[in-house]
Amino acid sequence: MLKIKSKKDLLKHFDMYKKIDINDIQQIYVLMKMDVPQEVWEKASKQNLLSFNQQFIQQTRELIFNENEIEHLHIISYLSSLTQLNLEYNKLTDISAIQQLKNLRILDLSRNKIDDISAIESLINLTSLNLNVNAITSYKIALPNLEELNIGANRYLCEISLEKCPKLLNLQVNDLRLENINVISPKLFYLRKLQINRNFISKIQDISHFLNLQSLNLNCNKLIKNIEPLKYCTQMRELVLSNTGIIEITPLKFLKHLQSLHLNFIDISDIWPVQFMRNLKDLQMLYTQVMDLHPLQYLYQLENVSAFHARIIDISPLSNLVQLQSLAFSNNKIMNIEPLMHHKNFHQTYENDEKSPKFNLKDQTAPTTDELTFYNKILSVHSSHKQIRKLLYENNISKFRASLTQKKNYVSAIFNYQIMMMNKEVNMLVQFIQNSTSYLD
Repeated sequence: MLKIKSKKDLLKHFDMYKKIDINDIQQIYVLMKMDVPQEVWEKASKQNLLSFNQQFIQQTRELIFNENEIEHLHIISYLSSLTQLNLEYNKLTDISAIQQLKNLRILDLSRNKIDDISAIESLINLTSLNLNVNAITSYKIALPNLEELNIGANRYLCEISLEKCPKLLNLQVNDLRLENINVISPKLFYLRKLQINRNFISKIQDISHFLNLQSLNLNCNKLIKNIEPLKYCTQMRELVLSNTGIIEITPLKFLKHLQSLHLNFIDISDIWPVQFMRNLKDLQMLYTQVMDLHPLQYLYQLENVSAFHARIIDISPLSNLVQLQSLAFSNNKIMNIEPLMHHKNFHQTYENDEKSPKFNLKDQTAPTTDELTFYNKILSVHSSHKQIRKLLYENNISKFRASLTQKKNYVSAIFNYQIMMMNKEVNMLVQFIQNSTSYLD
């Protein structure tokens, strides 16, 4: 009996047999998922693997062929039991063979060269479709059960009709050079998530049709000035207004369920409407004119605040926000972080459930004001703030205090690295710190 335990074994047997005896591979009938490299695909086409026993054909549910050089889909039509197919990043132009796959639920054809998608219309059971980065000129197909659709970055797309996809929950129409939102049918009553980044939209009045919208991303629509229609989207949980042309956010005071708000790279100075967002957990205000944080002082659910390159001086309004985990305030005007020193997440470091003797803010081992100022500018007050401080001290970095601000290479290395470290594990920093001390010699 032929035993195939790996892709390597499979290729080896392809080379050994000019024609595979199907009786030898009957034990593969339990296969439910195939993740096949390009060389296997080519050999399968050449050696008539279509003679696989019928049970094998019927049991295959998922195929993953992403990031290959596939140009044709002759074999695919025989796998009628497929429910998921991933052909991302290939060289497909003709997808007519997939119209036989009536059981498909999830289809990813992104990053190909497809211009005709009419074959997809027969896949009435599709719930997720990704056509991102292709050569599509028109999208008018009817998919009554479709819930997720990505048709972004199809630069030749000039016709969009979504009325025949009434169950859409998640829609991505990024990078399509759209000038307005009216291409999105108001009949999409169930729409929950809309991404419409990098377009030329100036007016968003039609957004008020989507009363159940919970997530909206308008990033990089620099012509948007007025966000008044957003006040009707009272179910909103996530909102991205970064890189738009807005200068005030008054309508957002009605979005009381908002949990995440991104206001990066906009000319805004007053964030007073934020005070009504009592469920807010994540707030980003990078490269803004924001100075006053008092609107945040009663947002007790707040966990993360990022405000690089703003005009913040006083962080005392954050002192009683007990859920805070991450504060990132690089390049501001902050001179004193004492208000955070008694915060449960920042005020002390523990080792084995005991207060660390190496870093205790209540005695003389605490850093100087100059060091804290430097720390704010270079490392910022970070989600792993106490661990970073602990690592600095325990790796003897503190003995170089006087030299820190004088070593441009070290400063640059730390600054660049802290950007990358925002969402990574702190223990990765140990090796970096040890390597970086060479700058201080």
